[in-house]
Amino acid sequence: MRKTILPILLALALIACGEVSREEWLHGTWFLAHNPQQDSEDELSFSRDGTVAIHTARGEVIRGKYLVSEGDLSLVLDMNGRPLEVHFEIAPDHSRLTYQNGAYYAKRE
Repeated sequence: MRKTILPILLALALIACGEVSREEWLHGTWFLAHNPQQDSEDELSFSRDGTVAIHTARGEVIRGKYLVSEGDLSLVLDMNGRPLEVHFEIAPDHSRLTYQNGAYYAKRE
């Protein structure tokens, strides 16, 4: 577990120091395009400064940081003061962000 957390903490430290994300394809809003588990309909908004905001169907906003690494998108979210790590698989053509349950997000144009 330590090996997983250390790179994320390092990346988040770089982001906090003003490092700007180079992942231009990711910046903007992504909507839940495929929802096999009928989970809540939320949207993900990625900013150039390395932050993410999840806008839930109930009108809540969950904030955190993101890191892209070798086809993996990692989010570290602030859940009432406790960090929660969430992973998505990035499609090779950057068209989808797929969650472990098969749901995926597509970019809103």
